[in-house]
Amino acid sequence: MVYATDDFRVHRVYVTIENDQNQELESGFAVQEENTDWWKFVVSEAHVIPTGGKVIVSAYDLPGNEAVKEVEMQ
Repeated sequence: MVYATDDFRVHRVYVTIENDQNQELESGFAVQEENTDWWKFVVSEAHVIPTGGKVIVSAYDLPGNEAVKEVEMQ
């Protein structure tokens, strides 16, 4: 789950999951929970992400501005 908010509206949220070698394991668009600022990304299979792997989230507003947040797995 990703909490993404904007002063007007978040248009889309893209999630990338990488391993500790910066290799992409999975990525795709999250789906907004109805009438909330929460977005859900469901992986297609379980991944073992070792220390050093990361989740990268890009949120876009209506004009196309991007905000990126990376979270490293520890």
